[in-house]
Amino acid sequence: MGIPVPGDPGQVVYVWWDALANYLTALGDDRGRWWTDAGRRVHVVGKDVLRFHAVHWPAILLSAGEAPPTDVLVHDHLTVDGRKISKSGGPAVDPVELVRAYGTDAVRWWLLRDVARVGETDFTAGRLAARADRELAHGIGNLVKRVVTLVHRHRDGRVPADGDAAPFFAGVDESVAAALHDADFRAATGALWNVVVEANRHIERVRPWDLAGRRGAGRDLDEALATLIGVCRGLAVRLEPFLPDGAARARAALDDRGGGALPPPESLFGRHL
Repeated sequence: MGIPVPGDPGQVVYVWWDALANYLTALGDDRGRWWTDAGRRVHVVGKDVLRFHAVHWPAILLSAGEAPPTDVLVHDHLTVDGRKISKSGGPAVDPVELVRAYGTDAVRWWLLRDVARVGETDFTAGRLAARADRELAHGIGNLVKRVVTLVHRHRDGRVPADGDAAPFFAGVDESVAAALHDADFRAATGALWNVVVEANRHIERVRPWDLAGRRGAGRDLDEALATLIGVCRGLAVRLEPFLPDGAARARAALDDRGGGALPPPESLFGRHL
């Protein structure tokens, strides 16, 4: 039920009118943190409350002499069996229980990698687990563990110098930045996933285990191992905004403490299926 607007009974005002003001009053001096950089002021809303945020809220701001958002980012819904996830009347998914079952990394990664920028996305725990196993455990985690294992096996855990990981990241930072500007998290993380795929292909092309048994190939082996460690370290840094916990574990696994030996290889992510 809404409150009829005086003089215009075809319009009603909901509690939203009062609630909207909390965007200013609740944040106090910290309200500047809602805005993004480069002069953009982005308001993120669900599609079912668009009217309040794209009509009423800018009107309130303008009447108060405040600048309205420059952009309104409207997202679709998460669904279960095609029905909107809702805490009242619809299917519900308990995020706390989900994290307990699968871990923070798996939940964050599914939201980043599966949820569409436009359109609704249907959730199942099986899809979450499959994505985490395929790209976290078998993908990123396996790459780091595989490379650390090679360094331990062939160089006693000490990372050689003179590797060049830069070609693996050519254009990647620009792609991530452009995707984030458009709030397309799937594309942003996809650019990093492509680095994982290319790094695994590079391992199969270079075959460090063959170089280790080839006479006079010590320099080539050192360059290959140093490059692969550089790729993994570059990935860990770039993954931090998306997977803070997983990225921290990756950095720790790749830390040679200023020229010492890498820690023994360990799995970074658990498997679920």
